[in-house]
Amino acid sequence: MRRFKAAVLYKSGSPLELVDLEMPLPSEGQVLVRIAYAGICKSQLMEIDGLRGVDQYLPHLLGHEAAGVVEEIGSGVAKVEPGDHVVISWIRGTGLSVPGPKLSDFTTQINAGQVTTFSELAMVSENCTFPIPRNFPLKTAALFGCAIPTGAGMALKELPEDLSNSNVAVFGLGGIGLSALYAVSSKKPKSLTAIDFDPRKLEAVKALGVDQLINSGDENFLQLINSITDQIGFDYAIDATGSTLGILQAFQSVKKFGGHCIFASHPGFGEKLALDPFDLISGKNIRGSWGGGIKLDENLSDLLDLYGNNETIMNLLSSDVFQFEEINHAISEFRKGNTIRPILKMGASK
Repeated sequence: MRRFKAAVLYKSGSPLELVDLEMPLPSEGQVLVRIAYAGICKSQLMEIDGLRGVDQYLPHLLGHEAAGVVEEIGSGVAKVEPGDHVVISWIRGTGLSVPGPKLSDFTTQINAGQVTTFSELAMVSENCTFPIPRNFPLKTAALFGCAIPTGAGMALKELPEDLSNSNVAVFGLGGIGLSALYAVSSKKPKSLTAIDFDPRKLEAVKALGVDQLINSGDENFLQLINSITDQIGFDYAIDATGSTLGILQAFQSVKKFGGHCIFASHPGFGEKLALDPFDLISGKNIRGSWGGGIKLDENLSDLLDLYGNNETIMNLLSSDVFQFEEINHAISEFRKGNTIRPILKMGASK
């Protein structure tokens, strides 16, 4: 048994508690990883705030994107070995699929799924681990567990290869939206528009090859879209706002007879979209995306090259790093919109 520190959600709507747990030896299909950096996704905010329905697993660990170093492996694991640097992701890949570890805070059972990352050590199912080159920075590697593959996937997998005659918009400039915006820009569309209600984020993306910036809080929002699209609408709109309003705005912004709205947003449990049926029979299309359709076993290397070689996008995505002990402060800043993608630094990680 190894003792380690973890952030535990004991009660919905309450801050996480940093407690000491004991980690058992890895069982078949399990990979023990010492976490170096972990990203905080809006999904975790929703879990903490109780916005994903009744939480049947309290108390439990959280987190689903991180990077670290493999310390031990269980029987049957062939994908990674001790010493490997890995990305940990909720997006399942190849390898054994096994339950999470049995943990305790010495008085209460603590639940953990196949992948959790808000802890110094994580016992992860083999199919949630993805080896990376040892010279790739672990701080930015953490973002390849969720933000980058989801955003990039919507652009690279869900849109046509040739966008030279297409007007594309990205709604929401958080981690997923920024990742999508950069991936779309790499395909050199006819026109690329960034849309968000936060002027700070709009200012920050000017260096990513964006043609137009629109504040979604502008009272003339739809008129601005009509103006830059010659009253037609966008060919493609990617929504990453995390809200039903954002999804609806993105859907309303695409053209009739062939416009496509794609979203990976996850609004609160029970929220519904109310679409005008006339928009659908007029040829507007809308669909959700599960992790951007990315297969990390096949696509991770290309994503590391595409993003890792661009200092601008990586700085935007990884500019806000918090010590693990500051996790509740990081969550608070994220909830307020003061950070794009909080990254937790574990211990003396480099």
